[in-house]
Amino acid sequence: MPQVYRTIQNSFSGGEFSTIMDARQDLQKYGTGLAVMKNFYIKPQGAAVNRPGTYFIAEVKDSSKPVKLLPFVFSESISYVLEFGDYYVRFYRNGGQIVDSTGTPYEISTPYSSDEVFALKTTQSADVLYIAHPNHKPMTLSRTSDTSWTIAEFSFKLGPFAPMDTSDTTITPSGTTGNITLTSSAGIFTADHVGSLIQLESFVPAQATYASMAASGSTGTVWGQGTWLLTTHGTWAGRIYVEKTTDGTNYTALRNFSANSEYNVDTSGTENDGIVGIRVRLEFTSGTCNIDLQFEPFTNYGIAKITGYTDSMHVSASVQQNMMVTTATTYWYWGAWNDVRGYPAAVVFFQNRLVFGYTKTEPQTTWASQT
Repeated sequence: MPQVYRTIQNSFSGGEFSTIMDARQDLQKYGTGLAVMKNFYIKPQGAAVNRPGTYFIAEVKDSSKPVKLLPFVFSESISYVLEFGDYYVRFYRNGGQIVDSTGTPYEISTPYSSDEVFALKTTQSADVLYIAHPNHKPMTLSRTSDTSWTIAEFSFKLGPFAPMDTSDTTITPSGTTGNITLTSSAGIFTADHVGSLIQLESFVPAQATYASMAASGSTGTVWGQGTWLLTTHGTWAGRIYVEKTTDGTNYTALRNFSANSEYNVDTSGTENDGIVGIRVRLEFTSGTCNIDLQFEPFTNYGIAKITGYTDSMHVSASVQQNMMVTTATTYWYWGAWNDVRGYPAAVVFFQNRLVFGYTKTEPQTTWASQT
C-alpha cells in the first residue's frame, strides 16, 4: 500500500497558490502556501482561524427579487448594512433590522430597480454615501439618525461638460439671465435634454460705465470677468470704494482711496472666479469726481440648464451663469452627464477629491472635484 508522508506546516501566510505553481518547491514561500483554503481566514502571524458563522436576522422585503447589501461605516461604533432592493433601501445595525415606531421595517425609496442594484458603485465620506449608476444621475444617501435617512440627486456646480461641439450649428440665447429660450440653427435638441446643462462660449466686448459725481452715491455696476480698470478725473475731496458683488445685491469692498483735491485714482484688478459685478461708491466731501470703470474684453462661458423642450430647434432654459451677450455662437458644449450621454458608472475618493468615471459616451473619462 502507498506510504503517507506527514509534515508540520507552521504558517499559512503564503495563501492559496495557483496550480501553475505546483512544482515550485524551490520558492521559499512554497512552504507556507496551500492549494485550497475554504472557510478560514489567515492571520498576519500565519495562523488559520475559522471563518465566523452567520445567523438569520430578517427576510428581505421581497425574496423573489434580488437585493444588494452594501456597508455604511461612520465610525468604529456606528455602522450599518444597507439592503438595496426594488426601488427601496432598508437598514440594519447591531445585529438587527431598524424599524420605525410602529415596528415596521424602516425604508426609503430609491430610483433603482432590482435589476439595477448590482451595478451600483459607492464611496463614503462621513455621513454621506455617494452612489453612481450608468442609468441614473449621481445620488447621495445621507444619514441623520438610525431612522432618518435622505436620498437626493448629487448637487454639482457649473459642470461638467463634454468636449466642444465641432459642427457649424449655432445657438442663440434670448437673454443673459433668468429664464430664457435657446434657439439652434439645426435640429439638435430632444426631450431627453431636459435637465441637462449646456455651456455657450462667446466673445464679450469691453463693459464700461461712466459717472460724474458731486455728491455721495454709487456708480452703476459693471459685470464681467478678467481685468477691470478704474480711473478718476477732476478735482474732488472724499473717499471712494471699489466694491464687488456676485448677486447684484450684496457688495464687499475690494479697495478704497481718499483724495483731497490733488489726487486721482488709476488702478486695476483681476476677477477670474466667474462673472462678478464691480461698482464704485463715493463718500463725497467737495468738488466733482469723474469716474471711468470698465472690464476689458473677455471670453465668457455662459451656462444654462434646459428646463423645457419645444421642438428640435428651441428649448427653454434657466441661466446658471450669466450669458453676458445674446449673439449666436458656434462654440458650445453639452453637459457631460444627461439622459442622452449617460451618467457616471463609478465613483471614488482619490487624494481628497471626489472622482466620477465612465459614461456610455465617454467610457474612458474621469471627472474630479476641485482641490
